Amino acid sequence: MIRSSTADLASADWSYPTHLPRAATSTAHDGTSSGRVPSFAFVGWNPFQIRHVLEIAQALENSCFIIEKKRKHVFNFEEELLTETGIPTIIISTKNIHLLDGLFDVFICQTPFTNMDTIQKSSIAMIQYGYAKAGHNYGSWRSQAHLNILYGDHAARNISSMSPVAVTGNPAFDKWHDRAFHESAQARFRSSLDPSKKTLLYAPTWGDLSTSEIYLKEIVSLTDEFNVVLKLHHNTDLIEKRKRDRMSSNAPISFGANVSLLELMAVSDVLLSDYSGAIFDALYCELPIVLLHHESEKRVGEKFHLDSPEYSDRHKIGPVVEASGKVRQTVRDLLTGNLDFSAVNKTMREDLYLSGPGAVQRAVDALYALALGKAA
Repeated sequence: MIRSSTADLASADWSYPTHLPRAATSTAHDGTSSGRVPSFAFVGWNPFQIRHVLEIAQALENSCFIIEKKRKHVFNFEEELLTETGIPTIIISTKNIHLLDGLFDVFICQTPFTNMDTIQKSSIAMIQYGYAKAGHNYGSWRSQAHLNILYGDHAARNISSMSPVAVTGNPAFDKWHDRAFHESAQARFRSSLDPSKKTLLYAPTWGDLSTSEIYLKEIVSLTDEFNVVLKLHHNTDLIEKRKRDRMSSNAPISFGANVSLLELMAVSDVLLSDYSGAIFDALYCELPIVLLHHESEKRVGEKFHLDSPEYSDRHKIGPVVEASGKVRQTVRDLLTGNLDFSAVNKTMREDLYLSGPGAVQRAVDALYALALGKAA
């Protein structure tokens, strides 16, 4: 974690390292002799957002991380994420975002960042971060981007009327196809897991949509038969501190915002979730899913609607548990094959994702095209 004083945060913006990307003079990405390599700034305020785009930033020749200084959230970053990635990192007050306008060819974000409307000289690209909560994901804010980088055809059908799109697949999942990634995950978590037990990964969403208050105790009770791993939603870890502490103290193995969900999926046999975007990550990874719902109709609001795919397609995703007391047998039925959703999962996966490796390069190509004025 970063350690500093509140005074430091209030008085100055920081940079790791001290240099910033500049207009380079090497051969351009498209092979022309223009001599200019575009520059890119990835904007976020939490570790999830930075980890999500890390491989793209590293693949670009001239990129930078911009960390919005919101409250004290910067202290929740593992320092290595800001200092050991090889990417220059700026930590800046949101009121000073306008000072960066024109310094980069393209700003990249998941959702609109604070004072994004002050960016007038640079282009804006948004990168999809999930499929859950469709009412929010497909909101009109998508129209503020000059380009939306998307996982698959399903997202393109919902966003292409608002903005130019590039379907690339999920760049964060390229490493899923790398054996070394799986070996590294196994080595990292081996000491925490009993090899004689199957591993259940519990990844609930945050806020009012979470059903953890209904199911956490029951899930923890499964430790006599399974390894049970709790992965907190990054917003629970950073914003819902009382809930975070309560959940973590009751779970035998718990991880927060700085641990990769994908790494945990690499060592897990079943995902347990409610209405979280983790559901769609598990679909990509071909991990069986148990949905833990409770009074879904009462949870409808700004971000959740009954036509959102985590609910409307629930019976294509996995078995749906509606009340406590049924989780253990449902998990057993999935693991023994008594319940099998693999065929319908495959159909969903093909619509949701451009699958296979290569998403990072496709995203890089789309960003260069935008920066050089060649985007669709």
